Amino acid sequence: MTAGPRGRRGRLLVGHSCARRRKRREPTAWHESHQPLSVSAALHLAAAIPSIDQLVVCHGDACAPNTLLTVDGHWSGHVDLGLLGTADRWADLAVATWSTEWNYGPGWEQLLLDTYGIAPDPERARYYRLLWDLSSLHPQRHERRRHAG
Repeated sequence: MTAGPRGRRGRLLVGHSCARRRKRREPTAWHESHQPLSVSAALHLAAAIPSIDQLVVCHGDACAPNTLLTVDGHWSGHVDLGLLGTADRWADLAVATWSTEWNYGPGWEQLLLDTYGIAPDPERARYYRLLWDLSSLHPQRHERRRHAG
C-alpha cells in the first residue's frame, strides 16, 4: 500500500499534496511581509535557524481561532492539535501574536507577550513567521483574516 494522505474512500490524495507544495512556492500566497522575497531568498532565510530560546510543547498552529476562551476572557483550551509537538516556544508565539492582528486588528501583540510574561524577540518572530508561511497548510489564511473584520 502506498503511504500518503487518503480521502474518505481510501484513495491516495496525490493532487492534494502536490497542490499544497506548489502553493508554498507562490510568494503571492504568502503574508504581505514575505511577498517581496523570491522563493530562493525565502528558503535561504529559513535555513538560518536561530538558536532555541526554550523547548516546549507547541500547538503548531497557534492562531486565535484555535484558542478557546471563557466568557470572561480567560484561556480555556485549544483545538486543531494535528501539528502538536516540541519546538522553540517562539514557533507558537510568533504565529499567535501575528494572528491577533489578522483577527482583532493592530495593537494586541504586546498584550499577548506581556500576559505570557516574555519580551518581544523580533529575530525569532520573523524567522518563525516566515517558516510558518512557507509550510502553512492554509497559505490564504492571512488574506481571509485581514478582510474579515
